Amino acid sequence: MRLIRVALWLNISLLSVSTSGLAQRATDPPIMSQPLTKRLIDSLESVLNRFYIFPDKAALMSKQLQAKLKQGGYRTLTNPGKLADQLGQDLQLVHADGHMFVRYDPAFARELTEIDPNRRRIEDSLALRDAMDENFGLKKVEILEGNIGYLPVYNFTTFAELARPSFVSALSFLSKTRALIIDMRYNGGGSPEMVSQLGSYFFPVRTPFTTIENRVRDSTYVYWADPAKADGLYLSMPVYILTSHSTFSAAEDFSYSMQQAKRALIVGDTTGGGAHPARPFQLGQGFLINLPFAQSINPYSKTNWEGIGVRPDIPTPSDGALEKTQELILTEAMEQTPSDGQKRKLQWAVNELKSRQKQFVVAANVLAQYTGDYDGLVVYMKNNKLWCKNTGRGNEITSLNPIMEDWFTLNEQVHFQFIKGPNGQMSGLKMHWRDGREIPVGKTEN
Repeated sequence: MRLIRVALWLNISLLSVSTSGLAQRATDPPIMSQPLTKRLIDSLESVLNRFYIFPDKAALMSKQLQAKLKQGGYRTLTNPGKLADQLGQDLQLVHADGHMFVRYDPAFARELTEIDPNRRRIEDSLALRDAMDENFGLKKVEILEGNIGYLPVYNFTTFAELARPSFVSALSFLSKTRALIIDMRYNGGGSPEMVSQLGSYFFPVRTPFTTIENRVRDSTYVYWADPAKADGLYLSMPVYILTSHSTFSAAEDFSYSMQQAKRALIVGDTTGGGAHPARPFQLGQGFLINLPFAQSINPYSKTNWEGIGVRPDIPTPSDGALEKTQELILTEAMEQTPSDGQKRKLQWAVNELKSRQKQFVVAANVLAQYTGDYDGLVVYMKNNKLWCKNTGRGNEITSLNPIMEDWFTLNEQVHFQFIKGPNGQMSGLKMHWRDGREIPVGKTEN
């Protein structure tokens, strides 16, 4: 597919220090004479001034290249690959831009000029098939303990209209949750149309999301979070967005736009920092320049995240960002609710989260103090581990896994809290149920 080949060319170019070897295909490259070099630099100047997102920098770059050409600075660079590398270095000296580089790649340049409608239709069909196989970036939707919605989004598909039913279904399922976590940690970007589509479910009125200034189209386009596109669905709960260093491009756009509009808190690592779309432009003679041709401008900050990334409101290592966010939501909910029953349910969820995050270690000699018969719940040790035999349920045996001091999980519904008497010995336990019930159980004396 043509899009895949473009991506591969960009990746190889970004990783390569020099591509003179790549440019040397079946035949040796031509010798760059001074007239050919001048023609190349004139073409480069024209592309820079016409398409580069910073016209003032383009003018300085053009002036620098033309001055060096007149001084004979490129006279000895007759190899096109080495000439391309030097031109790229000279551009960077004027203005450092990680998206911009010059390459000599005649095979790829020819491919960019080929227009084959049949091939394009096949590529579009395959791209749609791939998007459908990935369910337009949605792989699962989940309600976590404490009624917290969880939606990982793995990309922003270019097929925004076709993706709408999937997103409406997912978000409708999560619409009654107390808070929503949108996971962007593994999202490398995609379409700005899909960014504004997803944003449309979180605002009651039409709200500017981001503006893209595009010099190729000579246009400025505002993307809106628009309830008219939300199929009647509006989500008002608090929103948290998880980010990582791998969060990039359109995923950063969504995260930054939601953050700047005060509609979401960002939790995790600072993102990759890519706000300037770039693509290769032909220079003639087999040369190309990869050039940022557009930039995102946020309506609130009046800037973007290029080179610096989206900075989290709550910085935390990305691999633990989900658990951190769950704990924040549950703790805040406990502080706000006046109901003791609700507090107990939320505390159960916090404890369950702790049990899954990190194994609390209890020494074998300490475990031994919990053993005994608690009104038919027989707690005993085997292989340095605590077990419970429920004589009231046919001697059902379950392992007890420590959460914290004196607290253990019995199963997905019950936690045990062992209670110490005045003498420091265990006098009973309290069964904490997922639904908020607490049942005290005394210890049977031998």
